[in-house]
Amino acid sequence: MMISTGDYIIQYYTAKGSKLKELKEFHSGGLMEAKEMGEETIESQGANPMVHSFSVDLRVFNSLDPNKF
Repeated sequence: MMISTGDYIIQYYTAKGSKLKELKEFHSGGLMEAKEMGEETIESQGANPMVHSFSVDLRVFNSLDPNKF
């Protein structure tokens, strides 16, 4: 999957800070919506959460994106 320039990448982590490679989301809207997606994922887990934290990164440039400019 190609991540377009301007997309947000939401990456999740365990309680020990290990990246959960199988759990990653992409959002093409705004920063606050991407942050809310991460918060909702953590809140929806219940009593035994696998995800304890998340980061939101902005793809500033992707040389393979035909709409990069």
